[in-house]
Amino acid sequence: MKRFVLTLCVLAMAAVNASAQSGLMNFLKKAADTAVSTVTVAKLDGAWNYSGVAVAVNSEDLLSSIASSAVTGPIEKKIDGYLEKVGVKSGAASLNFAQDGTFTMKAGALNLNGTWTQEDKNVKIKFGKSLTYLTLEGVVEGTGNSINILFDGNKFVDFADKVAQVATKVGVGSLSSTMSAVLSQVKSFKAGFKLSK
Repeated sequence: MKRFVLTLCVLAMAAVNASAQSGLMNFLKKAADTAVSTVTVAKLDGAWNYSGVAVAVNSEDLLSSIASSAVTGPIEKKIDGYLEKVGVKSGAASLNFAQDGTFTMKAGALNLNGTWTQEDKNVKIKFGKSLTYLTLEGVVEGTGNSINILFDGNKFVDFADKVAQVATKVGVGSLSSTMSAVLSQVKSFKAGFKLSK
């Protein structure tokens, strides 16, 4: 009988512990969702300084998102290094989003333009003829004077490769390999611009 009661106590404690862990994860997820939903999204219109490449790993799991931050640093460095070789680098590049829905991106001798729209945190940027009308759709993260615009990573890599092609044509630089070749093993990530005012 004592063994039966002891077994029931152990099972009850295990059930309470599992329930508490599940409750804690639900609480953290709800708190994160609430915090995100109450943040005011930055408006893109105006002049922004390019600060580098922003990278995020796609994950719905809070703990996986935290762990994946160790992975994003090396990817950012690879893409930053690639774009720097063609003049797109922190302190030397800027984006200006006009209220009429047009934008320009300047990086040394490169001058890219196109159109943009923003609805809440969702943004759509369509480059002009020089980038063969490439369209990037993504989200704005951050508020105030420091934001990230994140797009599907593969589309952003396509953008980086096209910028390198344009840079080669105008004599800014040349690269021996494409960004898509450098990041061929990386899957399910977002990449874009770190911007500041």
